[in-house]
Amino acid sequence: SGHIFGMYGLSPVVGWLTDRLGPRAVVYVGMVLFLVTFAVGILDAVGESSLARLIPTLFLLGVSWSCTLIAGSAIVIDSVDASVRVPFQGTVDALMNFGAAAVTAATGTVLALYGFVGINLMATVVLALLLVVAIRARRQPLASEVSAPRARAPR
Repeated sequence: SGHIFGMYGLSPVVGWLTDRLGPRAVVYVGMVLFLVTFAVGILDAVGESSLARLIPTLFLLGVSWSCTLIAGSAIVIDSVDASVRVPFQGTVDALMNFGAAAVTAATGTVLALYGFVGINLMATVVLALLLVVAIRARRQPLASEVSAPRARAPR
C-alpha cells in the first residue's frame, strides 16, 4: 500500500512540483530517488532483509515512478503540436506499458537467477542508460522554452 501511495497518492504534489520547477528538473529528481531506492534495495538484499527498510524503500520507488511518469508526460505533451497531442500521448503510454510488460517478464528470470540484488543492479543499468538519453535530450529545448520568432526588420 505504501508503494501504491507513493505512485498515486502524491501525484498532485508531483504535478505541482512539475509546474513549479519544470518537468526536466522533476525527472532528474525522480532519477536520483530511483538511484537511492536501488542502492537501499541492494543493501537490504545483501544484508539481513528488514521490513522496516523495505516498506519505505517501496514507497520511495513509487514516488520515483510518479516523478518520472508525471514530469515525463509533461515533456511529451509539450514536445508535440496540440493537434496530435492526445493520440501521441496515448501511443507513448501504450509503448510504456508494453515496455513495462517486457521488463516484468525479464525481471522474473533475473530474480530467479540473481535475487533482489540482480533486479536492483538491472534497474540501475537501465536507469543509467536512460540518464544518458536524458542528458543528451537536455540540449533540445522544449516547445514551451522556445520563444516566438521575432519579426525581421525591413531592409
